[in-house]
Amino acid sequence: MSIPLSKAERQFRLSAWVTLVVIYLVILAGGIVRATGSGMGCPDWPRCFGRMIPPTDVSQLPPDYQTRYHVQGKPIEVFNAAKTWTEYVNRLVGVLSGMATFVMLIFAVRIWKEHKSALLWSFITFVLLALQGFLGAKVVSTNLDVNMITWHMLLALLIVFIMIINIGWKTAPKGSYQFITKRGLMLLPILSLVALLLMLVQIVIGTEVREAIDKVALSHDYQERGAWIAETGTVFLIHRSFSILVTLVNIVTIIFIYRETRQMGSLYLSCSVIYFLMGIEVSAGIVMAYLDFPAFAQPIHLWLASIWAGVNFFVFLVLFKQFYELKRAKVAAPSEQRTVLS
Repeated sequence: MSIPLSKAERQFRLSAWVTLVVIYLVILAGGIVRATGSGMGCPDWPRCFGRMIPPTDVSQLPPDYQTRYHVQGKPIEVFNAAKTWTEYVNRLVGVLSGMATFVMLIFAVRIWKEHKSALLWSFITFVLLALQGFLGAKVVSTNLDVNMITWHMLLALLIVFIMIINIGWKTAPKGSYQFITKRGLMLLPILSLVALLLMLVQIVIGTEVREAIDKVALSHDYQERGAWIAETGTVFLIHRSFSILVTLVNIVTIIFIYRETRQMGSLYLSCSVIYFLMGIEVSAGIVMAYLDFPAFAQPIHLWLASIWAGVNFFVFLVLFKQFYELKRAKVAAPSEQRTVLS
């Protein structure tokens, strides 16, 4: 049985969950920014056109604004209020994530004597979010350099993983390894790690597809969406084919989890979430491939992929913790008969 959480621990867990949700909102907002081509909606950072609150009409800007707010010596595009405010809202959500992380850090200080790791991971999250803000500024100053965008995305996933570690320090009751077969304790952490790594590779390939789409879209002046995919080359075909491998490995991993474990609620719930995400992701991919790459599907596709990767990491974390706990306890897990929770 798990030990009930104290009030301070419950407050920390709540603040950590809120922080994780806000970070995922940042990822969603970033996906919307890129799908709508709003990355340079605010050509300067941290202000937007030199203002704390961006303009809503070009009449609010000086006549020479295109050269005054140049990027890398090049004049910016004609002012577009929709793109400016899309980027600005993205920045506001980023600020909100920083505030949520700071609150989480305060609550972590209150429980540091009992859970020093909570304070450590909270502090690391806070530092990485500051680094994420710096990378966001570099993305703007480099005029949306594709490598910077990729690193920006990967760092966001790293922050998600650290947050999952921070939340998961009391996920499974002590001794939960008794509900996993001996074969499962050896095999499942490896399978879940492979599923996670393949998902990360797929996300990186997805960023390459996004880069190719950006170039094609620009060449068509963001018109004729039906022709975009055909002109992306082999990278889209690789991304589509690799998704089959990712899906199959996840299905195999889930089947083995059901076969080799018993009564592990959070693990089973995670498997159900993965099944759900696989269905939605495949549907979003089909929509983009056969319905002329609609803009609304792009950020959803990226956002769900990041959630899927987070759930994969949680599954790996739970299974690895059980394997590690068994090794520390030096107890042989049952291979045929499983203990039943009281």
